[in-house]
Amino acid sequence: MAFRFKQFTVEDDRSTLRVGTDAMLLGAWAEPGKAERILDIGSGCGVLSLMLAQRSSARIDAIEIDPLSAGQAAENFRRSPWAERLTSIHSSLEEFTSGGPAAYDFIITNPPFFQGHLKSSSLLRNMAKHDAGIDMRTLILCIKKVLSPEGRVSLIYPYLLYDQLKNIFGPENFVPSRETVVRPGKGRAPGRILAEFCTKPFMEPIRSEITILGHDAKYTREYLKLTGEYHSF
Repeated sequence: MAFRFKQFTVEDDRSTLRVGTDAMLLGAWAEPGKAERILDIGSGCGVLSLMLAQRSSARIDAIEIDPLSAGQAAENFRRSPWAERLTSIHSSLEEFTSGGPAAYDFIITNPPFFQGHLKSSSLLRNMAKHDAGIDMRTLILCIKKVLSPEGRVSLIYPYLLYDQLKNIFGPENFVPSRETVVRPGKGRAPGRILAEFCTKPFMEPIRSEITILGHDAKYTREYLKLTGEYHSF
């Protein structure tokens, strides 16, 4: 299926991770700033890389373990206005980071989660969205190898599992610098949290909250403002 954004189009029919609300939230919320090199871990169809390419001048590497997803990301990159800055790499994270330190200023990932929940019948989707492909501690250790000292990591995670995530990040000297709680609808419990981590000491992270749908089942003004650079509603 083709998703047409304001400045690019994404095909995701061969990807294990397709365009969805989580990706829209994370890609729009992440702040690459003046990053020169960005790494997208578990890139799927490449939508997060494309969203960050629109808002930065960085060179972006997108790594993906599934060959069909990596191939589709490469096709999406070639059709985009930023083809010369985007590279799709078919590789596991462990293999990619085994060659020694790199210096990525910014890392973005929609990581594995739902540990302990019912697994999908699709092995590839299992690897993409569950802990079957890579566990969170391995993910963080790999990130630590390639993140520059001043670099930042942005991700989206289930709200109820966030304390567990911080307990894994903490021993590796990562601290949250930004946190946004995501409610799926007005009056509903939080479902996700958008989080940015870094290794610089912060007294307190910058905290906020966003609700996706109002009581009328339409997108809220705050969600439209966040994603407005990408979609016309």
